[in-house]
Amino acid sequence: MIMQKNCTVVNEEKNGDPYIYHLLSTAYFLAQMQMGPKTIIAGDLHDIVEDTPVTIKEPESIFGEEVANLVESVTMLLDHAYQQSLKQSQEMKKLHQ
Repeated sequence: MIMQKNCTVVNEEKNGDPYIYHLLSTAYFLAQMQMGPKTIIAGDLHDIVEDTPVTIKEPESIFGEEVANLVESVTMLLDHAYQQSLKQSQEMKKLHQ
């Protein structure tokens, strides 16, 4: 299953926590926001395309096109946010030189 592959390839987060903690935290956070099952599934799979060899086709074949589209959208949004944060960080470093 995707989750097993995902946790096997990425054993821990950058902070050293087991990767499964990230998945469980994401699911819990989305459930607390009263999101639906497809959103919670997509939330748990949001790193899959970036962090593992799994392609978007696998979650699409298992969970459907809507979940796959959510996964792709979240991945793109987070990538954009990361790039903006990186750019801002570099600009701050320039100011302090």
